[in-house]
This record gives sequence, C-alpha cells and structure tokens, in this order.
Amino acid sequence: MRTWYKYLVIEEADPVRLEKDRAAQEHQKTMGGYSTDRGYASKEEFFRTYVSGGDRRYRYYHEALKECLNKEEAGLSIGSGRCGNELFLMEEGYNIVCSDLENYCEERTSDIFEKMKFVKYDVMAGPFPGKFDYIFSLNVLYLFPREQLLKVFQHVAESLKDGGRFIVDPGGAEDNLYTALIDNWGVRWDAQAQAFLKTMLKRSKKKVFKKHHGYRCNNKEFVAVAEEAGFKFEGLKTSDYVTELKDRMLLFHGLPESAVRLLGWPIPYVRLFNFRKIQ
Repeated sequence: MRTWYKYLVIEEADPVRLEKDRAAQEHQKTMGGYSTDRGYASKEEFFRTYVSGGDRRYRYYHEALKECLNKEEAGLSIGSGRCGNELFLMEEGYNIVCSDLENYCEERTSDIFEKMKFVKYDVMAGPFPGKFDYIFSLNVLYLFPREQLLKVFQHVAESLKDGGRFIVDPGGAEDNLYTALIDNWGVRWDAQAQAFLKTMLKRSKKKVFKKHHGYRCNNKEFVAVAEEAGFKFEGLKTSDYVTELKDRMLLFHGLPESAVRLLGWPIPYVRLFNFRKIQ
C-alpha cells in the first residue's frame, strides 16, 4: 500500500489544503461537491444526470450490483454520497439503506424520492446498530491506511449476518508498476503542462499543488486485510479501463475511449470485490 497523490492545477493565490481530507465537508469539496443542479428536476433527470449519463463508473456499478444482489434481502450502502446507484436500485425494488457522514442533498433528494432510506453513519466509529444480508461500498475505502482499513472491515463484519456479503470497490486502480509511473511521472508532468498552457492562455498565474488523496493498494493486499477481518474472498469483477488515463491526463483526454481502453487494460479503475463473512 502506498500514499496516493493528485496534482491540482489552480490559481497560485488560491488557498489549498494539501493534507489528506479528514472531515466530510473537506472531502466532498475535493471531489467537486454535491450541488443540487438540474439533475434534481425529476427522477428521470436525476438518473440520466448521475447514473446513466454521469460518471462511467456508475453504469458499471449498476450492472454489476444487479448481478449479485437479491431483492428479498436487506442491504446497507456505506459512503453513499449522492446515492445515485442506491436510488436507482431502490426504484427497481431492492431493499437498501443509504448511509454517509452527512446527507449532502437531503432536501432536494427527499423531494423526488419519497421512500429514500438514509442514516448518518461513520463506519470507523463502530458496527452498524443492526445486521444486514449484504453491505456494499463504492469508491470510499481508498481513504484509509491499512490499520484503519482493517477496522472498517471488522466493523462491516459485525454489521452482517452470518454468511453475509461485503461487495466493495475501494476506488481507483490498484498499486502496480503502471499506476506508479502514472502517479509519479505522467500525472505530475501533465499537470505542469496544463498549468503552463492555462497561464499563457488565461493570463493568470496557475500553479501545481501536490495533494494527499488517499492510498493505493494492490488486490492481494486488499484481500489479505479482508481475510484478517473474517471474510472469505469469492470473486473480483474489473471494468473501466479508461478513467485512469483519459480523465487524469490531458495527453489522453482527446483520444477516443476505444483507443484508451487498449492502453488501460492493466489498470482497471473499477475493482468490485465480493467477500463473504465466515460463519
């Protein structure tokens, strides 16, 4: 497991916090916030904006989760954020409780989803006061170093029924030679080039800041932590061979996804692990 840094291109005079985000509001600001825009006009617009027409990962999540979840079972989502995937599944008849440190879009979301179930829950603080057939978490666990990650798995295990499942995408491609080269060289120099171009074109001074984003772990490390917490590894689905390159570097931004996908096969951005609690 290694520290994951991102390179931010912003105004030289703008304040920036370079340490890893600790509070919920800090991290949601880093991730672009949860503004209530035109996507909250109706259910159809919400799903079109934030699932089917939003970040490509959400489409992958939806199809993968439908393959392994049962409508007769009760589930919990940890770190639900805007709750896009969760609400889409709930509309199709799945029994899911959403949770996060804060309900970021409570008023607007409740206006269009009357039956939404949401609770404030910090998985680091302890197990959930109730047990579920399954728990899933998407693009959250990269925030935790190993000792905290183990605690998260332990609390999840205590929140599951015997034989319950934990379906989790830690967030981001795994730690390997390819991502090490991207993080340490590719993204850094790409950011420097962007700062130079933006400074020239906009006549305002841009600067690159190196920000602590979280942690990258490889698949074996992630499985080892889960097994230490009392889980059995049952499978891994990977997809999205585009995001790590196309969305992080200007060099690949203008290329068609089909071309980027060929280059990105060793670094799938989505890694959906399926673990089962050992009885």
